[in-house]
Amino acid sequence: MRHLHKLYYLYLNDNQIERLDPETFRGLSDLHYLYLHHNEIHFLPDGMFADLIALRYLHLQGNRLKKVGSGVFLGMTSLKILNLANNRISRISNSAFMNLGKLEILYLKGNNLGQIASDVFAGLGNVKRLDLSNNPVESVPPFAFKGLENLQYLIVEHARIKHIDKNGFAKLPNLKQLTLSHNNLNCIGSDAFALLRQLRYLHLDRNNISHIGSEAFEGMAASLKVLNLGQNNLKYMQSDVLQPLVSLIHVQATKNPWNCSCQLLGLHNWLVSSTVMMNVHCQHPPQLQGKLLRYVNLNKFGVCAVPNATIIPVVSSTASSLIEHRVLIPNKSTSAMKFPSLPSGKSKSYSVHGGEAVERTKQATTAVPLQIPVQHPPVNLTTENKSPEGEDAPVSLKPLLICEQRIAKLNQGFDILLVFFIFACVLILAMLYKLLHLKHRLKVVEGENVLEYFSFYQSAHYNVREPASHPPNLLPAAAPDVVGNITAGQMGPFKQNNNGNQAQVILFEHSVL
Repeated sequence: MRHLHKLYYLYLNDNQIERLDPETFRGLSDLHYLYLHHNEIHFLPDGMFADLIALRYLHLQGNRLKKVGSGVFLGMTSLKILNLANNRISRISNSAFMNLGKLEILYLKGNNLGQIASDVFAGLGNVKRLDLSNNPVESVPPFAFKGLENLQYLIVEHARIKHIDKNGFAKLPNLKQLTLSHNNLNCIGSDAFALLRQLRYLHLDRNNISHIGSEAFEGMAASLKVLNLGQNNLKYMQSDVLQPLVSLIHVQATKNPWNCSCQLLGLHNWLVSSTVMMNVHCQHPPQLQGKLLRYVNLNKFGVCAVPNATIIPVVSSTASSLIEHRVLIPNKSTSAMKFPSLPSGKSKSYSVHGGEAVERTKQATTAVPLQIPVQHPPVNLTTENKSPEGEDAPVSLKPLLICEQRIAKLNQGFDILLVFFIFACVLILAMLYKLLHLKHRLKVVEGENVLEYFSFYQSAHYNVREPASHPPNLLPAAAPDVVGNITAGQMGPFKQNNNGNQAQVILFEHSVL
């Protein structure tokens, strides 16, 4: 091949090539595309591509390569795409990619890379896409991707990853999409993605994630738009996990065993007040299975402990033995609330009644009775009636429950109206299409199948005679047809009219068929 100086494309793929001589590609200085994929190549000698200074695309996928040496790609200063996928590579030299300063896409999926060395990607500062899927990586060590300053798309699927170390994805300031689907992640720590300031799409679906730290996504709070958490093992999630994500548009959270109990109360409140598209389908308890958490009424959560609440005192007639406080569940679970400290010998419990949590503080028999100053509170309070057990019933204030129910009804009504509106639009468009199609067909018929003619009969003198009888095949209404020079086959015998009149008749006919 030494004399093929102008060769631009070289296809050697789908053969049974087992080895390449170091002199194989000598003199091919103008070669741009080299296809060596799906062969039996198991070794690449150092410097064998040194003369390919103009090469842009090198395809080596589907061979039997086991390692990549330090001098294999020496001299390939113009290479943009390197495909080493579906080989048996288990080791890559730290300086293997050192000379590939213009490389933009690197495929390493489907190999036997058990770990990612911290310096293996040194010199790849221009790479924008890296695929490491289907490698037994198992973990992401600190600074694993150092040197990839301009990387935008990182794909590590089916890599058996169980753990992400702190700073595992550090030194990736321009990363936009990170795909970690189909791995074995159990927990997402608060520092797993701390430095990904430009990340927009994060795919964590099809793992075994059961817990996500409250600060796991804070580093990407201003940039993340799509978060995929589908098909994991999530039963609970604090609203603090998603609340900082101001740019978030969509969260995929389907096919998780969500337990719609008190531990999802904060996420429920966040969903009600947020515009983020996130469908959380309850799996537990059985009476809520299949329902969307967003539309579940608060009274379905049962008895809940409320750590963050606003306390409004309610006056009771037995203040020395039972002091009851009204606890309103705030709209946002992150509101800073505090309970007043209680003297020793008192117990505290909470229960939810119609969307409100009621705090009951019972005083022990040995405690000193609580003194309540007589004053008019700034709120409108009503006297409560005794319950059959002898305890005071809570005041019936249900603003949050009513608000929740109205929001749910409005959302459902809006969805129904939207469906009808879309259906009406589709129907109208279909009718317009039919009308336009019919009009077009009429125009075609009118332009192609119409015969228009004019005929003129010369003027003459005609004798008007009265026929003796009408022929059987001629109706009386057809009298104009028996005037003048009409053929004998159409007329019967005429009867001479002594009083016949003579007239000059001009006939003009215009017909359109």
